[in-house]
This record gives sequence, C-alpha cells and structure tokens, in this order.
Amino acid sequence: NIRLIKIFFGVNLISERAFGYCENLLSIIIPDSVNYIGEFAFSNCLKLEEIKIPKDILSVSEGMFFQCKNLKNIIFGSKVSYIGEWAFFQCNSLKKIRIPDGVEYVGRYAFSECENLNQVIFPYSLKDIGYKVFSGCKRLENISFHSSWSQKKVDKSLALSGLNQKSNINVSYYGDVKIFSLRCEKRCEKRCENNIAVCTALNGKEIIVDI
Repeated sequence: NIRLIKIFFGVNLISERAFGYCENLLSIIIPDSVNYIGEFAFSNCLKLEEIKIPKDILSVSEGMFFQCKNLKNIIFGSKVSYIGEWAFFQCNSLKKIRIPDGVEYVGRYAFSECENLNQVIFPYSLKDIGYKVFSGCKRLENISFHSSWSQKKVDKSLALSGLNQKSNINVSYYGDVKIFSLRCEKRCEKRCENNIAVCTALNGKEIIVDI
C-alpha cells in the first residue's frame, strides 16, 4: 500500500528489484546522491506516473521500469549513456520519448510492447541500437535519427524488427554536420551570418558544428 517514497540524500545505491511490485506507488523522490540503480528496481510499479533519474546515473539498468504501465514522463539524468534491455517494456502510457544527448546505446526490447508510443527521437550521440527495440509498439508512427545515421545502418541494427506496421512508419533524419574554419582571438559564442548555427571557436582551429 506504499504510495510515496522519499529517499534521503546520502543514499548512493538502490539495489535490484528494491521497489518491484509496489503496485500502488504513485511517486518516488530520488536524491542526486544516488549514482546506481539496479536491474528491475521499479518493475511492476503499476501506478507510477513520473520518474526523475539522478544526474550521476550512467545507465538505465535492465528492466528498470519493466511493466510500469502508467509511466507517462521520464526526466533523464545528464550522464545517462546506456539504456538497458527491457528497460521500459510495456510502459503503455508513454507516448513520446526524446532520448537525451549522451546516450550511446539502447538495448534490445528496451521499448517493446509500449502500445501507445507514437514518436521517438534519438540523439546525435547514438552509436548502436539493440534488436527489436520497438517490437509490439502498435501506434508508433515517427522515429527520428541524426543524419550521421543512414537507412542502411538503421536496417542493419534490426531495431525495427517486429513492427507489423513498419511500412507505415516515418523514419526521418535531422541535422547536418559541417566544418567551419573560424579565427577568434578568444573563446566566444556568436550566431553565423547565415543564421545556421551558433559557433564556438578558439584561435582559428577547425570545429565541427552540429546544425
């Protein structure tokens, strides 16, 4: 019957399955002192609606929110680089996911069976995606990758395997990568004359700007 959990600052670890099957849990407050959360830590918390992942967490562990069917909003910590297998399996209330920059890998089945998921945006930092990440996502319509990816790379990953409506999904690519040669006497930020990017340069070094 636990509905609210507040973890005090100073705690640095939440063990695997620590709050699994707390079916009436509505809210949990996790302090930034926590730097590790174990596998399936919040699995089957059926009424949990929102979670804020602490800033020093490096990975969303395997099955962390497995079958959290009422989870609507995830606030990712700034250091997350890995989303584990089955992490958000059957999180049926998720509708849109913007995976934050810094995430390099999304494990297999990470968002599978999220029946109401409609849109997913992957970051520039993404390097690899696991098998059948969106298997069973019946309402998925839009997936966005950075232009450093290609259709061939997406197909090779098999991330879209298991989608019955694959032919109806809009896979788009955003951004571009260009090289500017700029000379500045000191580090500065300015908007380029053609308004295409905000550039930071130092002593004429070539920099890559993500547009």
